[in-house]
Amino acid sequence: MPDRDSLQFAILGPLEVTAAGTPVPLGGAQRKVLMTVLLLEAGKAVSIPRLMEVIWGDSPPEGALRTLRTHVSELRRVMADDKPPRMLLRKGTGYLLDVRAEQIDVERVRRLLAQGRRAVDDGDPVSAIAPLQEAQSLWRGPPLVDVADHPFAHGYTEALTELQLDVAKTRIAADLSLGRHREVIGDLRMLVARHQHDDGLRRELVVAFYRDGRTDDAARACRDGLEALHELGLDSPMLRRLQEDVLRGAPGLAWAPPRSLGRP
Repeated sequence: MPDRDSLQFAILGPLEVTAAGTPVPLGGAQRKVLMTVLLLEAGKAVSIPRLMEVIWGDSPPEGALRTLRTHVSELRRVMADDKPPRMLLRKGTGYLLDVRAEQIDVERVRRLLAQGRRAVDDGDPVSAIAPLQEAQSLWRGPPLVDVADHPFAHGYTEALTELQLDVAKTRIAADLSLGRHREVIGDLRMLVARHQHDDGLRRELVVAFYRDGRTDDAARACRDGLEALHELGLDSPMLRRLQEDVLRGAPGLAWAPPRSLGRP
């Protein structure tokens, strides 16, 4: 039986539960839905009606409550959680998964992102790189892929996708601060292609081009961004100012080493 303290839960890709690196078999699709919801709401009680809704939709079959209880019992069994103090608790009119934040990949990402952001904000991008790299490594594919067809997952998936983008943006900001302009252009191009109306990403691409000596590409990236926004009836004063700065070679666009690297 697994040691409960060694359990790790991963939802940033296919659902995975491991004990000291060994996969824990959860069972069928309904049990995976149940575990996913409990992980997404870890530390909070999820009501039985809510659990039944996410598993079966608006029309739970006869005996659904009994089946739900069986699923809970089986999850407790495979996680060696059949004796108090339990991780999978009955709480009021629902169930609650009580695990440490560091046992869930998405919670680890949030902590690593906060650590990276603090370092960038403190002018120490060198210290930001390792936690942000670790955060990015925790993605094993599209989040919640096992439950992607369930309506309840859509909002969570959007939030987790935004979290992934935030990690990427913070990592790129750290790299740009360290003068790695050429190295981030490829990643920025892919991100801009996926998020064409994100003028912040577009700005980073323009800056990377400019600092790499590719002034024409920088100006073109500004123009493409403004055109993409115009198609939606939107504008970006920031991109327009940036376009002017690129064309006149504004000194403020040049790279300066962060405080943590000292000054030349």
